[in-house]
Amino acid sequence: MAAGIDLGDQRAVRTYLLSMFDGWDESLRYILRNSDNGFINRPLSVLPAPHTWEHVRGVTLSAMPRT
Repeated sequence: MAAGIDLGDQRAVRTYLLSMFDGWDESLRYILRNSDNGFINRPLSVLPAPHTWEHVRGVTLSAMPRT
């Protein structure tokens, strides 16, 4: 379950996602509307807000996705 929707119910997931992206360009909504695979819930990991750090000239922060 994600957002109260059974991920095994493709029609329900598709309807939910299309409603979430209402008003977006149709070329992007096309992907949701015409996918032929199931949907996978991939949680996002984010830093707590407001999270800040001091700027250090010449240093770039980079992150690798969790596997």
